Amino acid sequence: MVIGAVALSVRVAPFARPQYTANSQTITIGGVHSNWVGTCYVGNGFAFDTLAIQNAGVLSGVGSGYIGNNSGDTNNTAAVSGTGSVWSNTASLYAGANALI
Repeated sequence: MVIGAVALSVRVAPFARPQYTANSQTITIGGVHSNWVGTCYVGNGFAFDTLAIQNAGVLSGVGSGYIGNNSGDTNNTAAVSGTGSVWSNTASLYAGANALI
């Protein structure tokens, strides 16, 4: 019998990768740690996509991060807000790599 115990559940998504399949999509990471392998694109061939990392959400990975990668990738955004929220890469973070910004 357990008295006064509190269960804490933390979801870790091993090797998850933000995927956008159309315009105007949002991926929100909040209160969890998500790992990915490879490059993270926010709007790779799409417009008006959003990555929101908030409320101690963490996105970390092996590779680079891109916010708008191609010439038609317009109005894509990434926002990291709240205490403990982080987006980290082992390589570079690019904003408008081959896109007009």
